[in-house]
Amino acid sequence: VEGGRVPEKEGHIHVAGRGLVPLGAGAEKVGEKDLFPLFQCGSENWEKIRLLHSMIIADGKKPLPPISLNMRKSAHSHGRKGPPVYLAIEGVDCVGKTTQIQLLQNAYPDALLTKEPGGSPLGVRLREMLLGTHDYTPKAEMFLFLADRAEHVERTLRPNRERMIISDRSLVSGLAYADPSFDLSLLAEMNRFATGGLLPEKVVVIAIGEEELARRLGAKHNDVIESRGTAYLMEIQARIVKAAELLGIETRIVDANESKEAIFARIKEFLDD
Repeated sequence: VEGGRVPEKEGHIHVAGRGLVPLGAGAEKVGEKDLFPLFQCGSENWEKIRLLHSMIIADGKKPLPPISLNMRKSAHSHGRKGPPVYLAIEGVDCVGKTTQIQLLQNAYPDALLTKEPGGSPLGVRLREMLLGTHDYTPKAEMFLFLADRAEHVERTLRPNRERMIISDRSLVSGLAYADPSFDLSLLAEMNRFATGGLLPEKVVVIAIGEEELARRLGAKHNDVIESRGTAYLMEIQARIVKAAELLGIETRIVDANESKEAIFARIKEFLDD
């Protein structure tokens, strides 16, 4: 970026230290570190940059990493150095996500805490529908999750993009919980469309063994998804990791059997890195 602006040339994108790179050919050559300086040119250019990024994804052979909140110059969040980050805590039910999010709230009181589904007024209603007693068809369930995600991004995440964001689940779960017969690459593109390219920068997956999961599920009342059984949830856990990798999101896997203090220490280390 030169002089606080993005130099323009049709069919090209400017990369710091590299000059203008053709959009089509650039996908194999431009990485996240190259794109970082673009996000320091001011919020007035944000939509232009996001459009350029999407064009590279569309025309190139190799997708770029998702556009992320910490690729822009922002105010620091309380308790950590560096620009705000969008962190998603992932994992199947009963792994301790709620406990860790409460600990993160204490450590980062200025952070925005949210969740999917249910992170917007419409999302609250959709969450009741999705986790209630109704048994929807796989496609209907998928589109309900997409509707929640699109509303969550526009009503909750995007207006707060100058803050640290900590979310209980994200589009990573959206890909993982979708019917396994659906094409994962297609699902990824549908979720990119629903989010407008706003993805978590970091994902923590709290992983659990099947025996311990069965013990924890047996000690509580289960919703419609939990009632599908441990074998189903273990498959979902594997798909969560695969989805995060497919989306190119930096991911840390932690063991749910560790103490809550040890898990929190691992998450905080990852978050502050």
